[in-house]
Amino acid sequence: MKSHFRSNFLKDAGNLITGDRQQAYGEARVNFGRTAKLWQAYLWGRDLEKEPLKPHDVAVLNQLQKISRTAHDPTIIDNWVDNLGFGAIGGELAVKKDNE
Repeated sequence: MKSHFRSNFLKDAGNLITGDRQQAYGEARVNFGRTAKLWQAYLWGRDLEKEPLKPHDVAVLNQLQKISRTAHDPTIIDNWVDNLGFGAIGGELAVKKDNE
């Protein structure tokens, strides 16, 4: 039973990454390459030896992925909405004290 359940996940994922997602965001090599460049620029600006990644950095990296996807097709509203959501969460994480 478990292998059938797992195979359903794999089938669904395969359909997404070769169908809707590929059409929405373009070829993975191009999209991921563009995202990697954005992440590299952000991470270059952070002094990671002095201070490791923080939770708000994850929000920024997620925003950059959404920006990369928007570069392929700016008409996908979900990317704009998610980018705002990650921004709000990241801002809260950045300014909120650990004991709050």
